[in-house]
Amino acid sequence: MGCAGHPQLRTPNIDRIAREGTRFTQAVTASPLCMPARASFASGRYPHNHGMWKNEGELSEAEETFFQVLQKAGYCTAQVGKTHFYEHAEGVDLPQREAYLHGRGLEYVHETAGPNGSKRTLSYLTDEWAKKGLLETFIEDIRAREDSPSGGVWASPLAVDDFLDSYIGRKAAQFVEGYADERPMCLFVGFGGPHEPYDAPGP
Repeated sequence: MGCAGHPQLRTPNIDRIAREGTRFTQAVTASPLCMPARASFASGRYPHNHGMWKNEGELSEAEETFFQVLQKAGYCTAQVGKTHFYEHAEGVDLPQREAYLHGRGLEYVHETAGPNGSKRTLSYLTDEWAKKGLLETFIEDIRAREDSPSGGVWASPLAVDDFLDSYIGRKAAQFVEGYADERPMCLFVGFGGPHEPYDAPGP
């Protein structure tokens, strides 16, 4: 990235975001695995403390999250996109799990799975894809990537507007634009990428 001093890469949009926001130069993850890393982010504790070592199970209700701390301080806490604080197993209906996330300190919830989880779970996003006739196309593409000896690196068959991260960004923006509460707000936005499968939207 240009903002990190690379002599050849030109990344004007990322550079602008870095100038206008906060650039973390020493950030590291508590775990290379998704669920333990996200549990650490939410709880502020290492995997050996919160007990999530693998991409299975769920973040214990005994673990206090920073969302709960913010709620106690008078914040509205909201979430759009992927939390992965619990297993996204075959057939899980994410809207039916919202009570679990409310219990973890998230008042407003609009959850999706990531690309791999979206082929086996139900969510507001998969409902939208199904209504547009895109769900089977998406699932077939993800399965083809899993079977590809080259790692399945090619453009997604979904248009930019229908792409998972576009949907998450759009829903997050809608929440912020429609927010009328007097309380301060913390919005946790969980994009699916960057993450395998590497399925950037097509043209």
